[in-house]
Amino acid sequence: MTDDEMVGEDGSVPIESAAELMDVEVRAIRQWSAIGSLQIERRGDVELVHLRQVKALARSPIVIGDRKENQRGGLRALLREATPVDARSVAGLQALARERG
Repeated sequence: MTDDEMVGEDGSVPIESAAELMDVEVRAIRQWSAIGSLQIERRGDVELVHLRQVKALARSPIVIGDRKENQRGGLRALLREATPVDARSVAGLQALARERG
């Protein structure tokens, strides 16, 4: 089944179908919705998204929740560069924030 066959008259598809077609996780689509990049519509028990929006976000260079390996690699890089902090102390975290600010 092609993308066009999956898309309804208004360009909406179930969230799971959009995730599968665009090779992204449903969680990524939900995150895009949470930050206002796209809207998830409810029709009965089905959650729908506009496939065109999902496609644009999936192809964007700045993607939240992109493919798992890219996400893990990015997180590992951030953790390697991170400075250890004393998370037991709010004052310590505030001091760190002032230094970085």
